[in-house]
Amino acid sequence: RPLLVYSLPQPHSLSSLHYMPLRSTILNSLSKTMSYSTTSTQFHTQHIQSLARQVLPLGQKRDLQQIVNDIPDSARVVLIGEQSHGTADYYAIRAELSKMLIQQKGFNAIATEADWPDALEVNKYWRGHKKGANHALGEFSRWPRWMWRNKVVLQFVDWLKEHNSQFSDPKEFVNFFGLDMYSLQSSRDAVVNYLEKVDPELAQKARKSYACFDRFGESDQSYGYAMSLGFNKSCEDSVLKVIRELHENQGRLVDEAKEGDDAHFYALQNAKVVKDAENYYRHMFASNVSTWNIRDEHMADCLCDLIKYKKKVQNKNAKVIVWAHNSHLSGVSLQKGEWNLGELCRKRFPGEESYIALFTSHTGTVTAAHQWDSPPQCMRVNPSLENSYERLFHEVVKEAGTNQLPHKRFILLMSKIDKETKKFLSEKRLERAIGVIYAAKTEFWSHYVNVRLTEQCDALIHVDHSHALIPLEIKPQWKQQHDKHHQHLDDVPETFPFGL
Repeated sequence: RPLLVYSLPQPHSLSSLHYMPLRSTILNSLSKTMSYSTTSTQFHTQHIQSLARQVLPLGQKRDLQQIVNDIPDSARVVLIGEQSHGTADYYAIRAELSKMLIQQKGFNAIATEADWPDALEVNKYWRGHKKGANHALGEFSRWPRWMWRNKVVLQFVDWLKEHNSQFSDPKEFVNFFGLDMYSLQSSRDAVVNYLEKVDPELAQKARKSYACFDRFGESDQSYGYAMSLGFNKSCEDSVLKVIRELHENQGRLVDEAKEGDDAHFYALQNAKVVKDAENYYRHMFASNVSTWNIRDEHMADCLCDLIKYKKKVQNKNAKVIVWAHNSHLSGVSLQKGEWNLGELCRKRFPGEESYIALFTSHTGTVTAAHQWDSPPQCMRVNPSLENSYERLFHEVVKEAGTNQLPHKRFILLMSKIDKETKKFLSEKRLERAIGVIYAAKTEFWSHYVNVRLTEQCDALIHVDHSHALIPLEIKPQWKQQHDKHHQHLDDVPETFPFGL
């Protein structure tokens, strides 16, 4: 998985920066080559005052209606981001906004930055095959578990079950899907398990094809390393063979499957995950191929496949809400020569067919790890750099004061701001991005990129002081850190962050 260390030329090609013994050398080198300035940038008072007049307060759930009203009825995809993978405010606000879009605008699927087979298990909850929301989220067993096994997602899954209970036809359910492609092993297993039920002979063929990976051990990165050395033939032809078999035998397999079209579609998507994951890991250590592009193009293809399939089975246009990191959903790529899911969606769903809402924060706390595969920590987030968009919005909050923004949160709609402000927000400034790892001491190099805000999104939600996401599995160290930074964990209201 990428570290989200966006200042590196190709961070996504590295399984984890902390595996590299020359980490300090890399950071020292970066400090000499970075073009960004760390000196203070004085924002003109007139711009801050103008923004303060145009931002919309976000205190109660009903204030999100302003974003809902801004989204065109013709929108087919609404992409809602997060500036970190461990901030409760982003998750909670995104969940409430999603509920409103489902209820008011007819959105009928949630597609997330999660692995396809793990997310698919969640849908068994409203089909009566899971004992509760916690059980439904049980397949999210790999690190970082807190991304999906947290209080906000748990409550949202319970809400989805209640919402879906009004439908007698499962085709009308609002389902929960994953767009990501890190499930190389579990997706292989899912394809074989499906074929075992409908065609044991094909299952044996698929098992033989996928056995190509066995000689590289259990680590997906080991396959990538072996490919980079050029000592072994790749598994590309083997995984493509399985997809061809699924396509060529689709009609017969669908007839044999008890779940019909759904089971075959899910298996085919798992086969596509294997295909793109093989491509990703094969190029992991190659300098001439962006694995970031492979990953985000897979997510875009998966989203399009999902939309086409839902239209086929429901006989109406699918409307999908996408949950992912800001870096994936930004309307423009953050690195030269790369593209992301947001940019691809704007091309595939042009004009009013797509809408992007992103988040920012000035400071607060975040659930993240110090290094790969290590336990989550509740960390203090540094105050934003002075020449960043986050610092600009912090100044706007101070200018507006508690009378206008008592909760120190606001919404900024690009369609509503005046021309002068739009020009001002089109200037390049730093913007923070925290993934599952937060390196506070090297934050300038590891967590900031240069962006033009107006190119990124249609709506911006700023939370001046954010709060760490609460995992379902709370470790004593995390709880101790959380209670040090915030109120006691037992006192956090269920209605956080709106307090209703």
